[in-house]
Amino acid sequence: GVPDLTRFPFDTWRRLVTQRLRAGQADLMTYGDPQGLAALREEIARHAGVSRDVRASAAQVVVTAGAQQTTD
Repeated sequence: GVPDLTRFPFDTWRRLVTQRLRAGQADLMTYGDPQGLAALREEIARHAGVSRDVRASAAQVVVTAGAQQTTD
């Protein structure tokens, strides 16, 4: 489906992207971990534990660009 872009936090996204670009981090232009950013996976695992009582480690979390990518 099509995401509801009215609910996307564009201001927050813009601020975070700008911070990363100003930091000049070289990893922005390279291939990342195929499971997704480790820090993001750690935070998702933590959030799932707090909000849903789901016990998971970052190694058990895979970040994809969409459902189709999970079957490739």
